[in-house]
Amino acid sequence: MKEVRIVCYVTQARSKSKEHLPVPDTFLANEMHLPSELIFEMKANGWKDESGTIWWDKKFQPKPALGDDGNIYLAIGTHVDSMKTMLMCVEAQKLFS
Repeated sequence: MKEVRIVCYVTQARSKSKEHLPVPDTFLANEMHLPSELIFEMKANGWKDESGTIWWDKKFQPKPALGDDGNIYLAIGTHVDSMKTMLMCVEAQKLFS
């Protein structure tokens, strides 16, 4: 049975700035089934702070993506409430048809 799989990421109110570092190339490198376009989008829109924590802006919301395993991967930020998460899951399920 194919599923909608949730990938959670940590959001921050401030946007990326010059003092932030890029997300390392090794980020999610061992995740075999995550779609490459989702990994690319997360790397391109995230940043690493001086303590090594990776963050994303609250406005960032990647589209659901179909993995090589046939599952849909839906990345959801920590700022998203449970009702919106459920609505996003329902929308993601439409990719199965």
